[in-house]
Amino acid sequence: PILFVKDLVLKDNGISDQGMAMILEALEAQGGLMSIAIWNNLLGSCSSRRLSVFLTHKDLKQLSLKNPSMDTAAVTDLIEALADAASLVKLELVQIPHLRLDENVTQLCESLAGLDELRHLSLSDNSFKPGHLAQLAALFAEARRLDLRSVDLSFNQLQLIRTKVASSDGLGQLSALNAAESNPVQSKKSKPQKQASDSPSDLQS
Repeated sequence: PILFVKDLVLKDNGISDQGMAMILEALEAQGGLMSIAIWNNLLGSCSSRRLSVFLTHKDLKQLSLKNPSMDTAAVTDLIEALADAASLVKLELVQIPHLRLDENVTQLCESLAGLDELRHLSLSDNSFKPGHLAQLAALFAEARRLDLRSVDLSFNQLQLIRTKVASSDGLGQLSALNAAESNPVQSKKSKPQKQASDSPSDLQS
């Protein structure tokens, strides 16, 4: 029987940049890959380019990157490519080096704004500053094409945003999307009745 892979999980493998690129290239030729999880591995110039190509595939529904070894150029290429990831339903970008750079946060917001199918987003532990979270808050409040069900912004400076942009409509949406797990979904036009907890909900499947 022909091996057909739908879910790729690579965690703590010590794979080289070329090796990772070869794996992704082979799976791209196969087609039909629905989810990719790469944790604690190298994503260099070769493998990050192959990954960016995957983002344009209609079959890819989930992408999870946690603590990859990436340089600034690779991160920039990746978040630019996200704009074409029209089929993504779940996206996790956790502990991504250089994602906190101002220009990368701006590009990330622009890329996310057009993802119609995206429902679950995790951007935890990226050392975002309050100004970056204000940008994300504005995105959640104003991007008409986004229909998120859950957002995880844990281990960022979320508590500081309240004193910096306390009057922002975007703050209300950011708080709503990080409400208690018992009520994870809020309408974009609804206003929160109470101050949200600092602990956001877990990213839901």
